[in-house]
Amino acid sequence: MAQGESLNVFSGADSVSRYFDPDNLPLLPLVEIPSKLNPLRNDNVRIYAKMLTAHPALNVKALPALNMLRHEPSAASKSIVEASSGSTVLSLAMAARALYNNNNVCAYVTNKKHPDQLRLLRFFGLKVALYGGLAQQEPHDPKGIMSRLRRLAEADQTVCYLGQHFPGFESSNFPWKDTIDDFEDVPSVDAYSMSMQLCREGIIAGPSSGEGLCGLIQYLEKLRASGRLSELSNTETGEISCVFEDQFPPIINKILLSCDQDKYSESWVLSTRQAGRMLSCSVPRKQRLRECHRRSGQTQLPSNNKRASETRFLDLRQRKDFETEHVPQSVSSPLEGLTPTMRDVFGNSDTLYVLWKELKRKFYDEEKILSPKKLPVVVLCYDGDVSQMATSILRAKGYEAFSVYGGFSALSVEKIQVSTRTTGIASLERRSRLKNTAYAADSSPRKLLQCNYEQI
Repeated sequence: MAQGESLNVFSGADSVSRYFDPDNLPLLPLVEIPSKLNPLRNDNVRIYAKMLTAHPALNVKALPALNMLRHEPSAASKSIVEASSGSTVLSLAMAARALYNNNNVCAYVTNKKHPDQLRLLRFFGLKVALYGGLAQQEPHDPKGIMSRLRRLAEADQTVCYLGQHFPGFESSNFPWKDTIDDFEDVPSVDAYSMSMQLCREGIIAGPSSGEGLCGLIQYLEKLRASGRLSELSNTETGEISCVFEDQFPPIINKILLSCDQDKYSESWVLSTRQAGRMLSCSVPRKQRLRECHRRSGQTQLPSNNKRASETRFLDLRQRKDFETEHVPQSVSSPLEGLTPTMRDVFGNSDTLYVLWKELKRKFYDEEKILSPKKLPVVVLCYDGDVSQMATSILRAKGYEAFSVYGGFSALSVEKIQVSTRTTGIASLERRSRLKNTAYAADSSPRKLLQCNYEQI
């Protein structure tokens, strides 16, 4: 502790600024969580909370936040933006006020967040801007929120995105997935609920700490179920010790709270190679395409060749583009409002809302046509964004749906074989006439789809 704060007293015009300096603060305590929050206490598991709430901003994120602001003096007079919904952006907001008296901080948050968490951000005076699509996005994804914020700060000199000045902070290439024992998915609601329970027991913790504790308990319970929990115990005490860390501004893009709420997963996004494998199983051998590599992934493909051979390809592009070029055996189902020049759908809330509503209507109207649900369906659009949203909606309905990274454009760029022969609309119309259906050649996309996909 610095000499001037030997009694832990901070005074003067810069008192809050010095209070935020970690060199002026005492050591942090460790506190064991109550047994009621530790379902494995009878198994000699003891969980301790490192009381990072003793930091000025009540969490450890205050330290990198303070450091970033100190190294970027221009943040004093700019609008600070951050892709965060919790401790990081809260710390930035408090530290920006303490250092520069800057109240202009905006949190970019997924529209899947619980409303109470949005209220908490606004309680601390932050502006909230919503985005749709995948909730947790990779820093290097050119379509992700962090890349969009980097481009925003580069184009607008009044905006400061601290992550772009500290790439090691928000976009490190460190292979963290290779260094962990396990990866646990924790729903936002569970994370928030656990943090609330901790707070009520006197251990003030945010959603990130709640998420950490939930994930830790999930992991330990899996070990217990498999009889491996003892592998973590102390050989002398038999105990297992764990430590985990822990007037309102308007909401920007509030419309996203009323749409695009279904789950997204990167495991539902196919690379062009994976799409090629599925397509090669679903078309005659003479039409099989050459596989090309786009990117690696952990996508869960259909579990057997028979199901892969029954995969359906649903093309949402406009009919004239489909007729010009399409993958063999795909079916045209044009999405109203979708155009080839549309870019960054998840960065435009109004466009996203309109397309989401149209997808919901389409899949409601065409539910019988999409059956059976047990067969895989790959959705194609121009660049992969809208098909991701379509996949999310279909998955929520019980379909085994996939999209393709980069959409139809990626298949073309990677030289995936496509067909200029009409195998979608024409075959539907021709077979409909053979079946004496009332929906032969018609200009309405909805009517063209009034037949069973099993015919294809």
